[in-house]
Parts: sequence; C-alpha cells; structure tokens
Amino acid sequence: MSSNHIQVAIFDHANAVPPHVLTALEKNEPNANCILPTLQKSRQLESSGQRPPRRQMWVVCSSKNSAGQMMVDFVLSITEGNIDSYPLFFSTSLPVRQLTQDFVVPRMQEIVKALANTSIPVERVYAVYGPDTLAKVFAKCWTTATGVANLSNAPYYAAKLSFCTRGSFRDRPVNIRGDFTFEIRPANVNDIPQIAQCNYGFAADGASFHMIAP
Repeated sequence: MSSNHIQVAIFDHANAVPPHVLTALEKNEPNANCILPTLQKSRQLESSGQRPPRRQMWVVCSSKNSAGQMMVDFVLSITEGNIDSYPLFFSTSLPVRQLTQDFVVPRMQEIVKALANTSIPVERVYAVYGPDTLAKVFAKCWTTATGVANLSNAPYYAAKLSFCTRGSFRDRPVNIRGDFTFEIRPANVNDIPQIAQCNYGFAADGASFHMIAP
C-alpha cells in the first residue's frame, strides 16, 4: 500500500522481511530490542520448517528522503511469544526531532489502513509499545478507524533508554544498601516462589489487569 511517497508493506513470514529492513533494525539494536530478537528467532524457525502457533506479521513503513531514496521509517511487529501474543511493538531509527506530528500522522494513517486490509482482529491490538509519539499517534489513528478508544490517556508502562560511555562511567560497590546482600548465581527451582512474588508485585501495578496472588 502506498500514498504518494509513503509505502507500507506487510510481511506474514519472517523470512519475507527484506534484507534492508533487517539491516536497519540491526544498526539500531537498542531501539529495536523488542522486535529484532523475535524476528531473528522466527527466521531461524521458518528456515527449519517450523511455524509459530498463530499468525505473525511485520509492517514496514518507508518513504523517500531528501535525496529521493526510499528509507525505512517505522517497523511494527505483531508477533507471538511462548505464552501468549505480544503487544504491538514499534521501532524507528529516526531521531526524536524528526518525529513531528506532520511527519508521523500520515504514516500512521497509512499503517492503520494497511492493517484494516488484513485479517487481524481488532481485539488483537490490545496494547502498543514504542516511542511516545509513535504509540500515541497510532492509538489515535486506530481509534478513529475502529472506534476502539484508549483505556486511558496515561501510558500503562513507561521506560527510558539510557547509556553511559567510558568517560561518564563511574565504578561503585555493587551493594549500595547495607541491609542488602547479593549472591550472583544461576537461579534454581527453590527460587521460584520468591521470583513469582517479585513478578506479582511488578504486574500488580497494572490497574487494567486483575492478578491472582501466587
């Protein structure tokens, strides 16, 4: 699907994702960390003749840059995990300053139009994760197209990518609290109850999900 200089392509198989898209993700691994690993694993599975239990797809939005070259703007994944379906994940290698409303809105509109032409049920789009502007604009476009409103205008989960360099890194003792001790080792079955409690505490923060205590 295309609109003027914007093109949207949907790939139902991981091995059908073009090499230049894979390269774009690999060159921007920190921002593609929710998409790239699943894509790579899916490519390996497909190459060995295996298939995921449910349909997966990758949506690639591209447009021409100032030199007239087609460049990958956004990659959207709708993929499956071992337990259940993942949320929709967005990735982009573009700088934040370029993600203006004028740039993002027409591309999201084309992505939503492309999804409307697939057999993906509306309820499959239960959550969207990605850079703030992309997630919000997609949600608004999706609501306009489907009538499904956001549960809340506040993000369900917010995270920030950061980094340090050799110049900014400062070494410190691992134990920053005197009442904590650390034991670095592989987990074992005896750790399961405490790990479950930690996971429950994390997930219980989500007001939109009802948790059953372990």
